[in-house]
Amino acid sequence: MITARTITAHRQPTAGEISFGYGAIHYAEFPIERFMREDGTLKRWIVAEDGLRYYY
Repeated sequence: MITARTITAHRQPTAGEISFGYGAIHYAEFPIERFMREDGTLKRWIVAEDGLRYYY
């Protein structure tokens, strides 16, 4: 979903999260600029600050 300035991205849980019972899909909001390429198209995924890939 694209809002005015953010994109909601998702990722699968890691093996460690699953072992602790956090096996749901994780969602996060990112500024739309994080997903923009220089030609104005959107990337399908980014690497966030936590080092994990989030998909659009």
